Amino acid sequence: LENAQAQLEDEGNFYSENVSRILDNLLEGYDNRLRPGFGGAVTEVKTDIYVTSFGPVSDVEMEYTMDVFFRQTWTDERLKFRGPAEILSLNNLMVSKIWTPDTFFRNGKKSIAHNMTTPNKLFRLMQNGTILYTMSSLTLPIVPSSEASKVLSRMPILHTTPVTPPPLLPAVGGTSKIDQYSRILFPVAFAGFNLVYWIVYLSKDTMEVSSTVE
Repeated sequence: LENAQAQLEDEGNFYSENVSRILDNLLEGYDNRLRPGFGGAVTEVKTDIYVTSFGPVSDVEMEYTMDVFFRQTWTDERLKFRGPAEILSLNNLMVSKIWTPDTFFRNGKKSIAHNMTTPNKLFRLMQNGTILYTMSSLTLPIVPSSEASKVLSRMPILHTTPVTPPPLLPAVGGTSKIDQYSRILFPVAFAGFNLVYWIVYLSKDTMEVSSTVE
């Protein structure tokens, strides 16, 4: 077991030494001020954006914010290598030593790269010189483009409309008139009720008496 562990450690050290030697050879005489193929064909940079969150949206400032994973891919012939691995996963220190595209968002106000606890950047180098450079958790406050601004400008501006209360019903004339009406109507209604009651009651007694006589 100890021999196997020692062998693994030796292989790991050998791999690290080979990778370090490869990187040293690649950076020897490398000028990161010059783009790949300088003086020749245009350097093609492919980009991918994966949106992780969207908002908030400010209708006052006419801008919105989104968090994204931003990935760029390009090929640098100067970084071709042959080694024990087809892809080298490196940290952000290597990024500062090579050429990287000066990519920007035309309608972006600013971008904030999250650096907790280190800059959230992923750098991978392939044997053919292809580079995969990813920046994670990038916050972008963005102003809508000119076309979007034209569309928004044609939209009606939202505004508040004061609520008009419904008209009040005409008053009855105050409590004094209500009291006057009640003093007149209540006795009349009560007298009418008693009159109906006694008529029904007396007619019932008359029917009972007539039936008893028969």
